[in-house]
Amino acid sequence: MQAKPITETAFVLMTDAGERFGLLNRKEDLIELRTADTTNEFSKIEDLEELVGSIHFMKPPSHTEASNIQVGGYPVKHEEVFEIEEADITTYKASPNSRVRWVPGWWGIRFTRGYICFLCPKLATLTENEFVGPFKDKFEAETAVKIRNQALREEE
Repeated sequence: MQAKPITETAFVLMTDAGERFGLLNRKEDLIELRTADTTNEFSKIEDLEELVGSIHFMKPPSHTEASNIQVGGYPVKHEEVFEIEEADITTYKASPNSRVRWVPGWWGIRFTRGYICFLCPKLATLTENEFVGPFKDKFEAETAVKIRNQALREEE
């Protein structure tokens, strides 16, 4: 089982097959497990693990900072990467059973009000919008975004 953080005290408990099992909440002296059918409380993690098996608590991903991992020479925001596919745009998955593909590096993506900087956007976001990138660091991406937004303002 994997516990993916939602907040500092709440986690989604996922099976090894990537399916949602339940919701964990850490309270002062209890751990609460809510599933579709029941709610159980445990005084210690070991008691919970007797019921569901070993639990790996994952670190929350940072959406503004790159991890130490790189894919194709570009930073990623996830702690682990899976199924890297190199094509015109290199992509990866953040978990083995995910259907979502992420794109490494810093990107400038155009929305209705202009370009915005992103670290590792979803591939779907790139395919639905104009973009510039990838960039190896935030400064490069911010510079490109600033130039693109300035050009957009001059067109108006």
